[in-house]
Amino acid sequence: MVSSDTWRWRKHRTIACAFSFVSGYVDVFSVSRWKVFVTMMSGNLIFIGKLAFGKSPYLGSHQKLPYYLVVIITYFLGSVAFLCVERRYPNRGASIVSLPFAVIMMAVEFIAILDKFSEEYYHVLVLGYTPLFGILSSASLNGRLGTTTTMATGHILSLANAAVKRCLDGPLSFQDRRKTCMSLQILLWLAFGASVGAVVQARVAADLRAHGALVWVAPAMLVLFFAHDHLAKPRSAVKMIQNSYRKRQEANSSSDDGEETADAMPECARLEQGDVHVFGHEFSDDSDEDSSGGDEGPGENWATRTLRRLTTLSMAGRDRTVNAPPAGARSPEEDDNCEGDREGDREGDGDAYQRACD
Repeated sequence: MVSSDTWRWRKHRTIACAFSFVSGYVDVFSVSRWKVFVTMMSGNLIFIGKLAFGKSPYLGSHQKLPYYLVVIITYFLGSVAFLCVERRYPNRGASIVSLPFAVIMMAVEFIAILDKFSEEYYHVLVLGYTPLFGILSSASLNGRLGTTTTMATGHILSLANAAVKRCLDGPLSFQDRRKTCMSLQILLWLAFGASVGAVVQARVAADLRAHGALVWVAPAMLVLFFAHDHLAKPRSAVKMIQNSYRKRQEANSSSDDGEETADAMPECARLEQGDVHVFGHEFSDDSDEDSSGGDEGPGENWATRTLRRLTTLSMAGRDRTVNAPPAGARSPEEDDNCEGDREGDREGDGDAYQRACD
């Protein structure tokens, strides 16, 4: 069976990879729609630097420097909201604060499907997506995972550090191997999410903006935030389900052990179909009277009744042994017959009298 530590690490790794997949998927559409990143701010800072002393990073784009500043601020506010709620409700901040922002993100996606905005106002929709990924980045880094799931730079550095340690210092420690494995898988799932987004954008959607392709992201993020908080502090409902499952397993194991014990018992004390067979005597659990004809006491179970019946049988056997006449002794009836023979034979043959009394 998998140990609890290994199972816990697998859950951490699964949630981190799922966050990375969503981040890579969403960034493909955010860049195509609004020429901005919503899951990380490094690229947006570079765009700000270029706009400050040059032209727009994208040809024909209407975005200006304040636009990227507002995106960074909303990302910052999402992170602040998580930290404040996390301090008020420890290990529950992500699942609580993400709910309203996920509703906003889903509403914005449906609005983009149903209504066609002019290019001048269309870029405002990105502000409905950015705060949720500010929560994601802050929860991943400051929460139970303790690592980033939206950026590749830190994980590439971790892989480089592990390679140097392996070449110069020998085999990696257990924790270093886990960290290296986590970094490598996060990088792979980031790239995989971006690839899936590109496929959806090119083959499924009617245009590069692909309105409706992000509808599933908000519900998926809520589920992942719930699982993330459960890692830090198990939910009571989940614990109840786990405890109920564990009790059923223990009950099944106990019943199996009881059947094996019953099979191993000797024939003189085995329960068979509700009857008790003890040393050749049969006692039924459904019997209302014991072997001596007496009534059973109130509240007696089958074990008490069986013990009482055995005691009765034992006492009856002992009484018969104590009251039995000694060997060679005559019964009272035989004594009477002998006395009559004595009286009848005194007047007759003395030998007959002697034989009758011998």
